[in-house]
Amino acid sequence: MIIDIPRVGEVLAESEDVLILTHKNPDGDCLGTGAALCRYLLSLGKRATVVNDGPIPEKFDYLFEGLPQEEFEPKTVVAVDIADPKLMGRYEALADRVDLCIDHHISNKLYAKETYLCPDDGAAALSLFRVFRTLGIP
Repeated sequence: MIIDIPRVGEVLAESEDVLILTHKNPDGDCLGTGAALCRYLLSLGKRATVVNDGPIPEKFDYLFEGLPQEEFEPKTVVAVDIADPKLMGRYEALADRVDLCIDHHISNKLYAKETYLCPDDGAAALSLFRVFRTLGIP
């Protein structure tokens, strides 16, 4: 189901123990979006972590400075910048558990329970920025 920004805010507010998935062979868009979302959820006092199937390119290490990399059983799964579950790599088994997908690809398979899709955006990070700006999140 395609959702709007207010609903994204509700999903994030209701979320607990959040696992944020980025795509395999991660790039700056998925990593930056995942890290920004993780920092926001942590600021709300929630437990959150970002994972992907592949090493983080060294030039993006700074995005994850200070972010916890703990393991826990997620209650909420969020995918960022992932149009197709096949892009999840070893995390593809979680595709049917994705509660929210934030994406900008017109080719999105709409596999998540709820999807915030902005096909006119050049990056998922811009889509997340729109959410933060609209909801008044610094």
